[in-house]
Amino acid sequence: MKTTRIFSFPFSVLALIAIITPLELLIGQGNIMPNYSRMPDGDINEPYSFQFFLSHATSGYRWAMVDASIPGQHLNIGNTNLQINQTSGEVTAASGRLAGPQGTYRVNISVTPDAGSGNPPVASRTYDFVLKNTVTACPTIREYVLLLDKSGSMHGTKWDILKGCVKAYLPTLNNQMTSSDYLTVMYFNGNSASVKSSKQPFRQPWMSNQTDIENTLFNVSVNLTDLTPLGDGLIDAIADLNTNPVNTIQSIIVFSDGMQTIGPYLKPDEPDRYEIIQTTPAVNLNASPNDKIKIFTIGVGAIPGYTDMLRDLANVDNDYAQADVATSDELNIFFTRTIPASLRYCTPRFLHYRTGELNGEDVEKREAFQVNKFIEKLTIRVIPDENARLSDDWRLYKDGVPITTISPAWDGLSLIYSIDFPLSFDGGNSYVDESGKWEVGLKGLKGGKYEIMAMVEDDYLQTDIALGKPVSSTTSTGGTANSNPAYTGLQYAVNVGDEIRVQASLTFIGNPLTNVQEVEAFLLRPGDDLGDLAAETYVSGKDLNPAEPNTPLGQAKIDSLMRDSAFVAKLKKTIQPSPMSHIGNGIYSTSFTDNKVTGTYRAVVRFRGTLPGAGEFEGWETKCILVDFGEPGDIDLNTAQVFATGADKKGSYRVKFTPTNRFNRKLGPGQVNRIKVQLQPGGPVNIIDNLDGSYTIDRTFGPNENPFIQVNVIDSETPVYSGSLYGLAGRKWFLSAHLGTAFPVSKFDAATYKTGYFAEVDFGRMLSRMFYLEAVGGYYNFGSQKYIIGGSLYAGILPPIGANYKLNLGLGGGYYKPKNEDAEGGLSVRLGIRRSLNANLDACLDGTYFYLPKTERAFATVGLGVKYFF
Repeated sequence: MKTTRIFSFPFSVLALIAIITPLELLIGQGNIMPNYSRMPDGDINEPYSFQFFLSHATSGYRWAMVDASIPGQHLNIGNTNLQINQTSGEVTAASGRLAGPQGTYRVNISVTPDAGSGNPPVASRTYDFVLKNTVTACPTIREYVLLLDKSGSMHGTKWDILKGCVKAYLPTLNNQMTSSDYLTVMYFNGNSASVKSSKQPFRQPWMSNQTDIENTLFNVSVNLTDLTPLGDGLIDAIADLNTNPVNTIQSIIVFSDGMQTIGPYLKPDEPDRYEIIQTTPAVNLNASPNDKIKIFTIGVGAIPGYTDMLRDLANVDNDYAQADVATSDELNIFFTRTIPASLRYCTPRFLHYRTGELNGEDVEKREAFQVNKFIEKLTIRVIPDENARLSDDWRLYKDGVPITTISPAWDGLSLIYSIDFPLSFDGGNSYVDESGKWEVGLKGLKGGKYEIMAMVEDDYLQTDIALGKPVSSTTSTGGTANSNPAYTGLQYAVNVGDEIRVQASLTFIGNPLTNVQEVEAFLLRPGDDLGDLAAETYVSGKDLNPAEPNTPLGQAKIDSLMRDSAFVAKLKKTIQPSPMSHIGNGIYSTSFTDNKVTGTYRAVVRFRGTLPGAGEFEGWETKCILVDFGEPGDIDLNTAQVFATGADKKGSYRVKFTPTNRFNRKLGPGQVNRIKVQLQPGGPVNIIDNLDGSYTIDRTFGPNENPFIQVNVIDSETPVYSGSLYGLAGRKWFLSAHLGTAFPVSKFDAATYKTGYFAEVDFGRMLSRMFYLEAVGGYYNFGSQKYIIGGSLYAGILPPIGANYKLNLGLGGGYYKPKNEDAEGGLSVRLGIRRSLNANLDACLDGTYFYLPKTERAFATVGLGVKYFF
């Protein structure tokens, strides 16, 4: 007879979570068997019960629970003799309170026959479980909206990639959801969004079959036309979500190239915040209740001018942004990662996501994943290439032993194993422990490629990564530091040349993991700079067919280039590995330098180690970051200015500028939306994209006008240039002459060295819009035939201080020879003001102080000068 028995342990502070392990000993013909359902989390101050099946008579036995914890970590078990009440069938422990720090424990439950009962000898079963001092429940309802861009700019390759990613993604997402979770699929184009699949519970049959997904979401009625109302699409997606999201996780996943060609527009409200304007009232995505919605952005074919918007739209701290111009396989990774990211600190966790090649139709290729204890579910998914010809002779192994009772599902595109634990067989008489090495054996066309991923539901092991530019505090201009409290001092706004720091956090049952054996980061950089490469690559005008009205020609050029496999190959990412070091509190860190290419970078972190009391584990995290073109101070406009005088005596100006960054890479075409030119008087100026990385403005003024002009690139607050139109010419080389007064300051013979005059001739080069190098040769006369001749090399800076004025600060060093004396080295500092006279001339007023340390002499000059730029 099979009898059920209950152990019940009241305890005041700690919660007990019982997990069954594979040890099983028999009592004659009977077993101590667990209830194979997943044990619930314990509640503080409440009794916790777990259930047994005993295939044996219950009389004549004594039960006991004995602490068998891992070394150095033990429970305080108040009563180890747990007696069976033969009348009620219950097992009680009057003083059986369990106490100890949160962690993993092991107890042994044994059955001992009473003396003289004639019963079979002792049998026992070992239980692993977790004690937690807090119980954090994940929200019980999950709502997802897939917001898909079907505007004209998505026509062709972009739409094919979008379809492939959604069809690959939705079955995996559906597998992680329950029928109490909800999905809506929306398109946006024209003037508004449209519902393609209205809100319905997950676990619908069509959500797990590729053909049904194609027929439901991507049938022939899809017409990729019209404009891109990104703001309106988001408004409709928000309206679809529950307006009172109590105990609910809400996620919107936007798949778009980032363009917005019709209102309502997304507009930065203040640094790193977005509003949807032209609505009443404006919709602030970072104000309650919208700030609770997790927005993910998957960008395909997005150029930096739109990628930065996708990045900022995703979340303030960039924790969820996914944007790239890569191929669909990489976008599959980004898309799939939204599952554990949207449910961050709930249960899903990646073990790995990788690619492989088949060994042949008769040679098995095995892919292995290391699984730890205390997980509820293991999902393994194989996505073969369409040419792989995957054989149906697939196999599943646990620690090298075939598991023949589990079959995978085929959704028309991928092979999916979905395994719930505890895993029982033979009517519950045997079972398989989750911890160990799980393998999938595959056969197919030799050399055939596939992607494979594994994910687990894990309540206790938490992994996360953050990446960004190191900063000294959690706030900084130009970007918000990562809001995750585990990561301080990481700013997500990164520019070329900046160090990228990768940090990973690992905790187990809330405790930091400080001694993980292997934590390694990989940084994937674009092979080339998209903007610079597009600027340098010629495209015939006949290939520039904007996919929708208002599409910039620069975007059309890049769209054309992205259809060229040779061009795309130059963007293929390069990989740099780096081990990570523990810096405290379960956080591991490493840094990557030499980041010279603009574009989307991706960091991957692999974890491998042993958990205390939970066995070996592995984990995998990935996140993207946009490395932008540069800060205003690092951008050079490389300006060429053309002036012509007409019969009406007015000046017609054509100013052409080619923004380059500190690595002399061009911003590239299609960036008009990131450039702003304003004249005072005159207001904003129309900008022409020349498609080669250069931009042109045209303006007409009276013969005596020299208007103030301001040019902003990327940063709308800090200008790259602010000064006169004449001064915008940006000539690199210059010659200058200075004349004025020279006078001794100290250690000169006052009887012979008097106030005199000086003359200097300079030759220099502008290194950027503010920095210069200058060689100076000078004659300094102090009367009575006393003079000094010398040469200096200056490094200087020219910050603007008004419409036509700049401050001049230079530091120099050189050699100086007084008459009839030896030459000696000296230092000098120059301070002055420059005023732009026209495109080629500046007037200067400078004062310079010279110091000769060997003789401790000092002298100074004050004078006027003129600089000619060419």
